Amino acid sequence: MAKYEVYKRDGRYEAVGYGWSALALLCPPLWAARHSLWNHFWTSVLVTLALLAAFWHLRGEATLPLIPWLFMGAVFGASANHWRRTNLKQRGYQHVASVTARSPYEAERKVVHGASRRHHKTARLRAAHEQSS
Repeated sequence: MAKYEVYKRDGRYEAVGYGWSALALLCPPLWAARHSLWNHFWTSVLVTLALLAAFWHLRGEATLPLIPWLFMGAVFGASANHWRRTNLKQRGYQHVASVTARSPYEAERKVVHGASRRHHKTARLRAAHEQSS
């Protein structure tokens, strides 16, 4: 089980974990585009294009461009979740909960269903109070 921070804006929930992001490690441009981090996306695309140009220039010496690509992947993998939390806050999302769950989906579900249960319990208590008055 992992710890997640859950954010909400306009009825939409986003859960962000802590620690390493495997997708950001393996393919930084894809990860950045998936999460609408456009500055990170364009930076990773430019680095990728530069590495492909270096690969072409070196006529197939594959190990030299691979080393910076792995370094970029490691930086993205280690920083991805922090960047994502910062981006969500900048886009107006509010932190609503910290939960432990098996997946981001489960973390969001825990917050949504927990909130609706609390709402229904409060409504029932109000109704019971009004009937007794």
